[in-house]
Order: sequence, then structure tokens, then C-alpha cells
Amino acid sequence: MSVMSGDAASYPISSPHPTESPLLTIGLLLHPEASRRTTDYGPPQHEGRAFRELWGSKAELRRVKDGRILETVVWECKSAEEQYGIVKRIIRNILALHISTGVARDLHFLTPTLFPLLSPPADIASTFSKTEGDAFLLLNQAYESLVRQIRDLKDMPLNISSVVPISPALIHTSVYPPYPQNLAKIVGQAPESYYIPSYEVIAKLEGSAKWPDALRAIQKVKIGFLLQMAHELDKHAGVTTHVGLENPDADISNTGFLDVVYENGYAFRVRLQHDPNHREATKIERLLKNKSLAPNDRTRLEIALKRYREYFFFGVAHAQALHALRGKFYFLPHTIRLVKRWFAAHLLSPHISDRVIELIVCHIFLNPQPFVSPASPEVGFLRTLQFLATWDWKREPLVVTLDESMICTRYEEVSKGFELLRKQDPGIAHSAWAIYPSYETNGALWTKDRPAKVVAARVTSLAKLSLEVILKDSGRVNVRCIPSLTLIVANIHDAVRGL
Repeated sequence: MSVMSGDAASYPISSPHPTESPLLTIGLLLHPEASRRTTDYGPPQHEGRAFRELWGSKAELRRVKDGRILETVVWECKSAEEQYGIVKRIIRNILALHISTGVARDLHFLTPTLFPLLSPPADIASTFSKTEGDAFLLLNQAYESLVRQIRDLKDMPLNISSVVPISPALIHTSVYPPYPQNLAKIVGQAPESYYIPSYEVIAKLEGSAKWPDALRAIQKVKIGFLLQMAHELDKHAGVTTHVGLENPDADISNTGFLDVVYENGYAFRVRLQHDPNHREATKIERLLKNKSLAPNDRTRLEIALKRYREYFFFGVAHAQALHALRGKFYFLPHTIRLVKRWFAAHLLSPHISDRVIELIVCHIFLNPQPFVSPASPEVGFLRTLQFLATWDWKREPLVVTLDESMICTRYEEVSKGFELLRKQDPGIAHSAWAIYPSYETNGALWTKDRPAKVVAARVTSLAKLSLEVILKDSGRVNVRCIPSLTLIVANIHDAVRGL
């Protein structure tokens, strides 16, 4: 706890003492787990006098699991978001009980409440089914059902060794909560008139030496596997499947996927990784070593290799690292969602990928020095803005150690690689942000083409301005730090109407 008192205003000796009280600022360092606990247990009834005096009418007797009857304080919360306000409720309750209701009423919290910004707009919420509970937990339950059904498939040439979630919603980092869609509303509508979000997963097949060597043939066989999976999954009640095609411009890349739609309103998109040792990528790399390749063929192979790595190698590694960190830092996903919302509100989402934002926020939690890791989403959000406002990305790479695998020599390699990158591209036409996660070595995996230098500079400027708004009026940060697009939409509408 930190307590600071504002300077008392000076006044002439001949004047009466000012009636205004000096401003008292109290800072609390919260424990991430304890601060959202809904039930606190005290001593047994015969030892609970001090406990009851502290909590007043909030104290009550309850029987716990081991049969004891203890003094208890319970904070009712209808949603996970309400749990983040328990500390504020505790403070107001204590002040009202032991000082005065006026003091409790006049209390002003400087930490902004930003969770309303993560509530979906009305037009999006209207497509949801009426369900209660945490949307992310509901989605995880549907995902676990999908995994069980895929792992139990019997009439498959090869078994599925594992299923990996890679969609942001499945690692709890999507901006809006993933509530199930109300499929009853779209019955009878044309397919192009509605949208059902699908959550991406990678299904890994067990190894086999019988796969063909030709890249095109591999993709055709994978489509055959997907068709067989669809046939088997369709036997389950409440499941509808569709096999689709993608990447029509490159038939040596992954060309097929399987959409699995459940009647409860969730849909998943499954892609197949045909070999656990990434033989597909190895073969592409071997072909690229041929110096006599035609330019068009080389471009196609490079695109295919990039797509494979993003889907089946780095994408999986990124999702698994985020999943592990989510267990270590409870408020990491919530902070990521707020930062994504900030980028989207400034129309920057097309220029900065979700994975880049996730890596930046992970860096804030993994390297909080001289502080401790954020104990609330709002603090994590503010620290992220502070980093974006002060990061000298032209001269400094960002190294994100998602695990403890990076050693000193690795940091030296990153430093030398970044120096070479800037030397070869002094105008910073590519890789304005050089971000080196622990699973990747060249610093340009997610940032080679975006953000551009002008966008990176704009992010720095916006972060500085947002922090200025917060410092001037933290109580209205939820209104002024995240801009409204109403005026922009209105101007677009007027411009279209004038055509």
C-alpha cells in the first residue's frame, strides 16, 4: 500500500481555515488471484467477534466442505467481469461502515473500468444464443467435445495424434466473447446472407512412410482424409460438416479444410498436418535450394513454405506458448483483448496482426521490471501503451522470451541479426517492428510486411496521446482513450448518399 497526501493550499493568517480537505491518494498492490476471490473465510463463530466488527452485515456463517462452520464474506458476481470490481466494493463497504457513507460515496478510483469496451455491439450480440456463463468456457467445452469425437474416429487410415487450438478465441484472446450463434435465426436464409465464425484448430496425423512425395499429391490425399473425417463425424447427432477448398492460387499449399458445425451454435475449422516431422516443409526447402528454378516457381514455393510455417509450425508454437502463459498470468488474456480493442478503435487492425499484439502484451507481463507483473487488465493495458509510446523500434528489436529457452548467445544473435537487417534496409521498407519470439529466429515472421514504417510511427503517436488523455482525466478514459467511429460512419454515409 502507498499513501500520498496532496499539498494543502496556503491561505492568509487573517483568513479562516479552508474547509476543503486535502486530496489523499492511496495505491494498492493487488494479488491477481486473491483480488477476484468471491468468498473469504474467517474464524469459527466463537472466535469471530473481530471479523464481524470488521465486515458488519456482510459477515455470515457458512458450513464449509470439511464440516466446519466459519464466519464468511461472500461477494455475489453475475459474471467474470464483476469479479474484477470486488476490491472496489470491499473498499467502499469498509469506509462506509467504519468512517462514513459520505467518504465512501466521494471515493474516486483512478484505475479506469474498461471492460464495457469488450462487450459486443448490439448488432453482433443479437446473433448470439441466449446463454449464461463465461463464453470462453462454453467454447472450450464445445472444443473438448470436438477433440473427443475426432480422437475416437475409427475408420481412418491414420489416427489423429493430437488436436491443437490456434484461434484467438480458443486461447481467450479474442476481443469479444465467443458466445454461440443462434442458428435457428438463419434457417432458410441464403448462405451468403449470414456469417458463422469458425474457430481454427490443427489436427495432427500420426506418422506414416506411405505418403506421396509430390506436394500436389499430398494436398489431394489430405482432402481425402478430410472427406473421410466428415463422413464419420456426420454420424454424430447435432453435427454438420462441410469440406472446403482454399489457396486456389497455389495447389502445393494446404488446399482443404473441414468445417464442423454443432447445433449449439459453435463451428470449428479443421486443417490437417500430415506428418509430425514437417516433411512437407522439408521438401519445399529442398526444392528451393535448386538454383535453376524459374522465378515463378520459386515464388510459388516461397509462398507455400510461408503458409505452411504460419499454419502448422509457428502458429501452433505461438498458440501453445500463449496457452501456457495464460495459466501463469491470469490477466494476460484480458489485457490482450483490451489492447486489441485499442488498435481496432484506431483502425489499425488491418496493419497489425493479432499475433504481434499478443507478443507485445506477453513482453509486458514477462518483463515488468521495475514493477511486478500487472495484477489487473487495466494496468496491463496502461503499461502496454507506455511501452508503445517509448519503444525506439527503429534502433531496438523486441525480444519476447515466451519460455526460458533463450540463452545469452541467442540474444547476441538477435542483436547481430537486427543490425544486419537495418543495414540492408536503412529506409525501413520492411520489418519496421522487429519482434523475436523465442520460437523464431529472423524477427520478421509476423512483421515483415506490416506494420509499415508510417503505421509504426502512428502507433507511437497514438499511444502517447492516449496516455496524455489518461493522465488528464482517468475517470473518462473509457470514453476518450477509445475513440468513437460514429462521426466517421456518418461522413461515409453522407459521402455515399451524395454520389
